[in-house]
This record gives sequence, structure tokens and C-alpha cells, in this order.
Amino acid sequence: MEKNIAVRVAKYLPLLINGQVDDLLDLFTGTPKLDDPRQGHIEGAKAFREFVSSSHDWLARRKARAEHVDDTAGNGRLVVAVVNDLTANGIAQMRVYHSMWPLLGKHVVRPSLLPKAPDLYLPGVIGRYQTALAEGDLETIIQQFEPDGLVREPSGGEYRYQGEERLRQIY
Repeated sequence: MEKNIAVRVAKYLPLLINGQVDDLLDLFTGTPKLDDPRQGHIEGAKAFREFVSSSHDWLARRKARAEHVDDTAGNGRLVVAVVNDLTANGIAQMRVYHSMWPLLGKHVVRPSLLPKAPDLYLPGVIGRYQTALAEGDLETIIQQFEPDGLVREPSGGEYRYQGEERLRQIY
């Protein structure tokens, strides 16, 4: 089931670039639900059609292209630069993830998709890191990394911070 849907989902970005709204609507099993980095939450056929039209125009002006690199599927989810909640027949909901930096020259911070979970317990190094990050405790943050540990921005490339001195720079 998931491999067949993976082939269909891999068509999302090319279909969006080409403005093929009906083919995009066919990817969904019911009411289209989408969370997009540029336009936020879109729900319903009318809103989705408007989204496709404006996105197609925006992408065409930027001469956008899509290249399918890889995908990961499992436990009712599929990742292809998008995360999809799946049903047996297709997509129930889609969330698109990518950096807006190459498109806008700046980062866009999106609101959380999930409600806050104040009782969530994060064990070990992850919990210590998240607590220190929330408290702005630089020394404890640095202690959570191995000596050659690194942090990488979503942009990758030169935006890598490895070793204690570089970690201090980013934090």
C-alpha cells in the first residue's frame, strides 16, 4: 500500500510547479488538508485551488524545479519533503517541510502543528539539552555534545558548527 502511495506523493511538487490542481486533489482521500511553509494551513477544495494557483504562479516566476531524491515510509506516514498521514487509498493530510531561505532570503518560523505537552518527559541527553536550551544555559548545552559533536542549520553547507568553540558561536 505505502509504496504505491509513495509513487503518487512523489508527484506532489512537480504537479504543484505545473499548477495541475485536479491531479493534486486526486492525491487526497477526502477534503484536502495541507500545511505549507509559505502559506500555512490550507483546508478544503476551494482554499486548496487558490493555494495551487498562487503557488504555481509564485514558483513559475522563480523557475522552480523538483528533484525526487528519496522517501521514507512506515507506520502510516510517508516522508518525501512532505509528511503525509495516510489511509488505505491515499493522503488524509499533508505537511510540507523545506527551508524558505533559498526562496525568500530569510527563514520563516511556523507555528507548532501539535499542542504543547507540558508533561512530556524527554530522557537523558535529549531532556538535559532541551531544558538547558529553554533556560539559556550555555554551559549545560555544550556539555551535552561529544567533543566533535555538531549542529547543522537546515541550509547545510557552511552552516555547520562542530566542536566546542563553534557550538558556543551558534548558541
